[in-house]
Amino acid sequence: MNKICTSLLIGLLAGQAYADTDNQLVLDQIQFQLTSMQWVKTEQAKLQISINATLSNTDLVKARNEIMANLTKISKGEWHITQFVRSQDSSGLEKLYVEAQARVPQQALTTVNVQAKAVSKPGATYKVANIDFTPSLTETQKVKEQVRADLYKRINTEIESLNKQYPQQKFSVHSVQFVDGNAPMPRPMYKAREMNTMALAAQAPGLSVSNNIQMTALVKVASNRIAD
Repeated sequence: MNKICTSLLIGLLAGQAYADTDNQLVLDQIQFQLTSMQWVKTEQAKLQISINATLSNTDLVKARNEIMANLTKISKGEWHITQFVRSQDSSGLEKLYVEAQARVPQQALTTVNVQAKAVSKPGATYKVANIDFTPSLTETQKVKEQVRADLYKRINTEIESLNKQYPQQKFSVHSVQFVDGNAPMPRPMYKAREMNTMALAAQAPGLSVSNNIQMTALVKVASNRIAD
């Protein structure tokens, strides 16, 4: 008898739990996607300089300070050394290979090749290795924030429209997933042998390079109306 009562009680509790859960079930879900696009513009380029030097009695600290001073002469900017390799050739002379980069205004690119030759001397050669017009990460992230803000606004507008069409449902956001809607386009990159052509192009006043940022929001909305 006790076993029967216990089984009946468990059954009633399970049924009540199921009923409570069933009353809270989401009734309807709608999925849709929205896409937004903006352009990120930059008037700066990433300038990369390579340096080949022979060390005599100069210590590394002095050599580094001299390199940083010469980089500033090539173009003003926040220079960062990305590679610093010290080696020794067969004659016993110490060699130094350095790569450095900075983001500089495009107007300054017209003179960087000339300035690199000007700071070069026997035993220390400066060359323009690369120029990359891709917008910076900060510029790109700022535009992506604006694109997401636009998508959030459009999602809210869509939900308002749904709730006007189906006033009993009371739709709200269930989930949102953002997906980059375009693959990054390769930006113009110039090697040292192409500097003459690049310098002529860079003389145009107010020259800016843009990159397309496209993002898609995958949205799921659900009704939070309690079942009758």
